[in-house]
Amino acid sequence: MAQNTINTDEGISMKVSMPKKYFYLDKIGIDMFFEQIFGSITTEITDGVGKKKKGDVGINAKLGSILKAFSPIDPNANTNIGFENSSSISIKKNIDSIGRLDVLINYLVEHKVEFYFSDISNAVNYCNAGNSAFVNIDDTFDIVQWFLPNKNPIDAINEDKAISFQYCNQNSYDESDSYFKRIDVKIPMMASLNKFYPPREYFGQTCHEAAYFRGFGGKKIKLNVIGQLNNAYEYFQIKPFAISY
Repeated sequence: MAQNTINTDEGISMKVSMPKKYFYLDKIGIDMFFEQIFGSITTEITDGVGKKKKGDVGINAKLGSILKAFSPIDPNANTNIGFENSSSISIKKNIDSIGRLDVLINYLVEHKVEFYFSDISNAVNYCNAGNSAFVNIDDTFDIVQWFLPNKNPIDAINEDKAISFQYCNQNSYDESDSYFKRIDVKIPMMASLNKFYPPREYFGQTCHEAAYFRGFGGKKIKLNVIGQLNNAYEYFQIKPFAISY
């Protein structure tokens, strides 16, 4: 994604990218995950803008609890993380879910947290060891409702009140075979319409997302997905926090 660097009137250098077209946001899921990491110290930090705060223990404890939830592997190994306050931190308790998601991702990348992945194969391998992973992936997905016999896909989506996505293992997919028969790793992902952005109860035949999906024929649709990958015993599944294109 192309980026430009600008300088604000306050002398702060910022990288600006073309905004993503989010069409799905689990705001409650994002906020809960954010607050598990930052929640106990956000207010403490914003009370002393520009000053170092004694918040290191709080954030270490929070990240430690997240690591315990995501991985049984020594959660103390990656929790020795310092935190220095600056004026930019003061906006955290006021930003919306998209902003919180950006802050969260930047934090996980900066501190190289072990459960964060931008590659689905590495995330699957990590989950095979009994863990859960936080994924931020650019990949391709099919829509299951697009291939139901004698069924209009948009009507099927509206009946289900959700879009049923399926991760595409392109190396294993064979169009001559029955659908999904040769997928080695089954990774479904449900996106409820009531969590679409903006919220909606009905998926229109001519809405922007329908036009985008239709351009791919409902198959191998290019998406950015941010969410949690879990091993559901017989298959994997993605709980999405945000989906964009």
